Amino acid sequence: CALPIYLFLAALNGISGDFAEAVHTSSQILATRGRIYPATTANATLTAQMDDGSVVRGETNITASKRSIVELMLDPPAVDPIPETLEAIAQADLITLGPGSLYTSLITNLLVRGVPEAIAGSKAVRVYVCNLMTQANESLGLTASEHIEKIFDHAGGRIFDYALINTAPILPATLEQYAREGQKPIEA
Repeated sequence: CALPIYLFLAALNGISGDFAEAVHTSSQILATRGRIYPATTANATLTAQMDDGSVVRGETNITASKRSIVELMLDPPAVDPIPETLEAIAQADLITLGPGSLYTSLITNLLVRGVPEAIAGSKAVRVYVCNLMTQANESLGLTASEHIEKIFDHAGGRIFDYALINTAPILPATLEQYAREGQKPIEA
């Protein structure tokens, strides 16, 4: 579950007062391979325009909404990336996006000024890794290609060379477990 990681990062951020430093410290504590850079350290609020025209502010409120997301935005809209993030993108051999919550985990990174352009201009192999299952208010009813279209819409163009999408059968017990939560496999 990602929640303990969020809490861990929040605690480290509270101690250091610097989100980028909190990410660096957590990488050291967890002995991650490679380096992890946040897209931005700017204080911004995630907002979403919903299918009924309403605007919902904040990640928790967005994911709790019963409406479908039409467009995701940051407030303020123009936040700068940290230079290390753009440098890492420029130096990468492989860039992956996903799996994760379509809007509140993946697309959010692409709303940071310069990040989608850096990915699009990178010489790295760029791969989208699609979730196996739909997620309430993030991807219900969307096929894998529609996930990619939503990402491209927010990134301002094509940013992937490949997409990794499951086409293998999923065990019936796994399908039943996800169905109890209102989720189903994402169609390739």
